[in-house]
Amino acid sequence: MKALTCCKIPNNIDLEQLCGVFDCREYIEEIKKRKSRASINESCAALILLAETLKNEFNENTSTLKYKKDEYGRPYFLNREDISFSLSHSGEYAVCAVSTEGNVGVDIEKIPTDTKYEKIKIQLR
Repeated sequence: MKALTCCKIPNNIDLEQLCGVFDCREYIEEIKKRKSRASINESCAALILLAETLKNEFNENTSTLKYKKDEYGRPYFLNREDISFSLSHSGEYAVCAVSTEGNVGVDIEKIPTDTKYEKIKIQLR
């Protein structure tokens, strides 16, 4: 199963909202050290989007998932290696890709309004 979701990032997210979403206390402590409120909101919104995607699309109880990052900073679930996910955020939006059928990746980039482009390509495999 695969899913791709997106959301607009709220202006002020309470970090404590994440406490019951995943087993991710270490990551919350890392987020708290950031100086930019926007950076905190972006990371929190992406994680909340991941939790909602897992709950709504995969019927997953996220509170038991142990959120970790590998030596390259790529997030994963310590106790659910069968779930691959990728998160990205830029500007006002966050995106989330989840798969139980192999590795998955997603990226989003805010394009300046003066940029000229002809096509935006979405590739799903």
